[in-house]
Amino acid sequence: MRNQRKPGNAIRLPGGIRLLLGFLCAVALMAVIGGCSLATERQKQLYDDEAELAQEGDTFTYVKRVGETSNESNTVSFSSFYGMETIWFIHASAKGNVNFLHQQEINGGRFKLLAIGPDREVTTLAEGDSEGKMELKVSPGTYRIKFVGNNAKGRVKTEIQADTGIRIVAADH
Repeated sequence: MRNQRKPGNAIRLPGGIRLLLGFLCAVALMAVIGGCSLATERQKQLYDDEAELAQEGDTFTYVKRVGETSNESNTVSFSSFYGMETIWFIHASAKGNVNFLHQQEINGGRFKLLAIGPDREVTTLAEGDSEGKMELKVSPGTYRIKFVGNNAKGRVKTEIQADTGIRIVAADH
């Protein structure tokens, strides 16, 4: 009979556990109110830094990213995107053209689609809300196509096609 509780009576936790639960709730509330970001300072500051954007590696953070990338297309929706992410590698064995058909709906922050050439030259293909067709003239070498964001939120759909002698490969992450 001692271990039975009456219906409607709350279970009372020992003081140490109550204190710990209160502390955890306060930390969670501060994180939500403060809008904590997982992005590094480097990711937050590279949007306009062409020397940094031309680097080989990637550095990026998404709070949410849903979508797919293939050798022919990319469809993705995202939020709180910071940094740079390589989407495709373009391997050109001869001069030619790469065509992009794209639609970008950006609802917040800053977002752009870049091409980085073998000589590390940075070309902005699209920025912000954008829709249309673009052509990138390529010479022999490897090009990289990147997403770049600064607290970006939105949806992007891109189709990519190339002339003969140009191979497009989706980046693995």
